[in-house]
Amino acid sequence: MKKLNSLLRILKTRNKENYKQILRWLVVGCFTVLLDALVFTIFFNANQNVIISNFISGAFATSINYSMHNKFTFKSDNALTRSSSKYLLTLFIFWCLNTILVKFLLEIFSNPSFAKIIVAIIQSPFNFIVLKNYVFKKKEF
Repeated sequence: MKKLNSLLRILKTRNKENYKQILRWLVVGCFTVLLDALVFTIFFNANQNVIISNFISGAFATSINYSMHNKFTFKSDNALTRSSSKYLLTLFIFWCLNTILVKFLLEIFSNPSFAKIIVAIIQSPFNFIVLKNYVFKKKEF
């Protein structure tokens, strides 16, 4: 709940940089969600295996997502090893949740692209909170 309040506080503030950061996060996120859905759909149509397809598309999109968020969105000054290890940990957790939700939605809708995009929309607010407050958190002096 504390993290949700943190996001709400960011959204309510009139700080121009926070709005720019959220906008950059949305641009990077939308780009990588579409890329992830495209790669997932291609592999899923080829092998009909959610786990393998989600792993391949996730690995591809994640490498691009990390680089763009690290330098462009959050302009992180954290050491690469520190932020990348945190990113990989959160990636694994989100990937597990993502795979479970995609499998569930495929049972209902049977459209792999739709399932991936719906899950991305559900996970996005949590993703922003974790990236901002844990992975790319600015150093406090």
